[in-house]
Amino acid sequence: MIGATSSAPPTVTLPSDEEILITRRFDAPSTAKYREIVPNERIVTTEVFEMPGADPPALEVVTFAEADGRTTLELLIWCQSRELRDMILESGMETGMQEQMEVLEEVARSLR
Repeated sequence: MIGATSSAPPTVTLPSDEEILITRRFDAPSTAKYREIVPNERIVTTEVFEMPGADPPALEVVTFAEADGRTTLELLIWCQSRELRDMILESGMETGMQEQMEVLEEVARSLR
């Protein structure tokens, strides 16, 4: 459940003189699996959407292309049925996706 907190706070350890390791366990499944990573170009994962009837997993392909100092991100979600595609669309994912893209752009700008 988004917004729910765990009773266990993060732990901070010092694995070496140059490292800080922060670990926190979440009460959530780790359902995505990375299938392919091509740095600066493409990420392919599977995703199980946490809603009734959203099985089998969807395949997500994220591609990045740079032109004229700007990056275009494309996210293709391939579903094994039209019903799953429609369930994902009706879940309100567009709003959450837009919020995530705005945060991603802020992070990218901060790296300049």
